[in-house]
Amino acid sequence: MKTKSCNKVFFYPAYNEFTGSGHLNRLIAFAEQLDNDKEIEFIFNSNVPKNFPYNHKLIQSDLTLNQEIKAILSIIDCSLSTLILDGYSFNQEYLGMLKEMRQDLFLVYVDDFAGTIQYADVIINHSPGVKPTDYEVPSKTKLFLGLDYLMIRKEFLNDNEEQNSVNKGSVFICLGGVDDNNVTNKVVETLNDIDRVKLITVVLGSAYKHKSPLPNNAKVRTYTNLSAKEMKEKMKESELLLLPS
Repeated sequence: MKTKSCNKVFFYPAYNEFTGSGHLNRLIAFAEQLDNDKEIEFIFNSNVPKNFPYNHKLIQSDLTLNQEIKAILSIIDCSLSTLILDGYSFNQEYLGMLKEMRQDLFLVYVDDFAGTIQYADVIINHSPGVKPTDYEVPSKTKLFLGLDYLMIRKEFLNDNEEQNSVNKGSVFICLGGVDDNNVTNKVVETLNDIDRVKLITVVLGSAYKHKSPLPNNAKVRTYTNLSAKEMKEKMKESELLLLPS
């Protein structure tokens, strides 16, 4: 996956207590795939993950749209940098204001929905089956679509490593960093009543705020804030994985 020739790549994910960490993890995966000669920096506007491995800057979280965009552009040398955005708050108005203020900004937009996108230089959508005809974009916009551009953490890439022994009757559950509707609790309660399910491994995201308790017994094991490596190990030990699409 390549960006334009530049000295520095800035990543700006939607990352807060409402969005969870999906957009952030996707951009971390993107950053891991860049050439080593690229200087990488992340931008946050709410809080910074604990022990974050990349250089980063934090802007204020209570800015107006105009103020936020000016704050971002004050950080970036647009003539030598690429800005990569990932988040549902980065709509057409947002992208348009960025380009209006700095036409020389090279803008990469990570998208999930297709449709009309007028202001990005590059659009990445790694969903399977997505096609160029799903988009209405200017002729100069480059589209990188489908699983050839998959953004996945390096820990999850296939590397022919030896498979762990799988616990028979075990289920792994991780339903995102926020899980607004607390589907986790409903699924765990249902599985807890099934005799052939012997072990339920539940991973809760950092933004999970629900008070309703999960079943407390020897069958259910609950974890929070696992690293990508720890997540992978728990998944490999499980016979069935329940994950959001």
